[in-house]
Amino acid sequence: MTIIKAKFIKKYWFNIVKTNDGFAIVNTHRKQNMVDRDDIEKTMHFYKTIEDAENHLEEYEKGNYKI
Repeated sequence: MTIIKAKFIKKYWFNIVKTNDGFAIVNTHRKQNMVDRDDIEKTMHFYKTIEDAENHLEEYEKGNYKI
């Protein structure tokens, strides 16, 4: 997987990654000032287009989805 875009939202990093058949939003569970991360990555959603994935991250940032 290749990271296309990363965004810091409400104390967590979210990445949009390129997959074989589209794009996925991945929550890395990494806090901003955390020395060690817990190495748990959770794929949250899959999308066919990068625009759909970016729109979903914007909705997270607005607070329309629970993180």
